[in-house]
Amino acid sequence: MDFFFDNIFVIILLFVGAISQWLKARSEARQNQDPGYDPADLEEMLEEAERRHSRPAVPPPLPPNVFPQPAGSVIAPAPALRRKPREAEPAPAAFDTATELARQQQLADKLKEMKRTRGAREISDSLLPQKRPVGDVSPAAGVSLKSRLGNRRELRQAFVLKEILEKPVGLR
Repeated sequence: MDFFFDNIFVIILLFVGAISQWLKARSEARQNQDPGYDPADLEEMLEEAERRHSRPAVPPPLPPNVFPQPAGSVIAPAPALRRKPREAEPAPAAFDTATELARQQQLADKLKEMKRTRGAREISDSLLPQKRPVGDVSPAAGVSLKSRLGNRRELRQAFVLKEILEKPVGLR
């Protein structure tokens, strides 16, 4: 009995080794196991099954009295589909260079006029005092830092600038 207690680790090691050898042999036997059929035989079985249970490409026609009609009713034939005759497209008019050039000149003059009026409007708009949204505080107005940070928009902008200008998080 002392022999078992003195060599318990060796006995456990032998027992674990025997179990692992048995499991390895079992898994190899599964891998080497013949599937029991030849791929050519399988292909032949599939072809024979298709021949026995072939499916028609077109469904079978319905029996004539599936939907009985009341006595004396006549079923009208389906209307034949007819195509509308194509209308002859008008022949393209002869290209007149002079009228086309005149039309393009009118468009160019109109564009110049629009650009000139837009430029004048932009100049007049720039001379007007700019309106600011309520609660917007300009840094040039000489407002204290405390009052600027009390404004939500300024506070958000301060946080964004802090994140942009600060060291990256990975380098902190």
